[in-house]
Amino acid sequence: MKTNERTAAASNQPRVVVAQCERVAREVTLSLGQANGLSMVPVESARAVVEQVSAVQPQLVVLDSRLPDATTPYLIRQLRALTPARIAVIASHGDIETRIASFEAGADNYIDTGLSPRELRARLRALLRRDAFAQPAKRPSTVRSIYTCGELTVDPAGHRVTVGVEDVELTRTEFSILMALFAAQIQGGRVLGREALIHRLGGTEADRSAQRTLEVHMANLRRKLGEKASAPRWIRTVRGVGYQWVEPIQAIEVDGSQSARGAKDEDATDGDEGPRRRLHLVGSAG
Repeated sequence: MKTNERTAAASNQPRVVVAQCERVAREVTLSLGQANGLSMVPVESARAVVEQVSAVQPQLVVLDSRLPDATTPYLIRQLRALTPARIAVIASHGDIETRIASFEAGADNYIDTGLSPRELRARLRALLRRDAFAQPAKRPSTVRSIYTCGELTVDPAGHRVTVGVEDVELTRTEFSILMALFAAQIQGGRVLGREALIHRLGGTEADRSAQRTLEVHMANLRRKLGEKASAPRWIRTVRGVGYQWVEPIQAIEVDGSQSARGAKDEDATDGDEGPRRRLHLVGSAG
């Protein structure tokens, strides 16, 4: 293969910036990623992470919580200003404060260094699967759907959430959880099991750290939407089972050039005069 052909092929590979302190652990991560057809960029400091993320615009950043030149939450906040990439933190099971602070700063996933070597490799392999980076196929038309629930508006294509006139900044994982809750509501208002959500985060029901990760993400989502678990407005906790979105959701089809907020303001014209139409998606309010 010619040099320019190799460069073109590499440019089409999903890019991953890997910052791990231990050489052996870093080499394991790099080899797993390369075996899955990913373009791996190894670094050894927080400063290098910021430089490489700015330079290569990766789809995933893997961070060791023990990088010497910055705290993990501080580094994640820096990265969130630069990239929408998924951020996975590698930390010890006992480092609960760093783990929670990292999620609150915008991390999407967590890998426990206390796992057995076999399970650690399996978690890394799942995180680095090439199909995890696949983008959904684009619709051939310019029409897209947005969803409304009272004053809440969600635009999946634009990855945008608003409550009233205020934008709500969600991480990829928080947005994924929100869309999973919406889908369950649309499918008859069913309860979304904890196991399904934990699997969505790349963990298993038996993994206690994965359960805690889900709880942190759910608490952050609720806080950003302006509700409390003790007085749920939209998300009800079903003890021992999972979570349920309790309010009916409406879908509005809009032209791709139209903003989500504009569509919500103008959707009263429900006839044949415009390119949009309102669909009522009925689900149990349980």
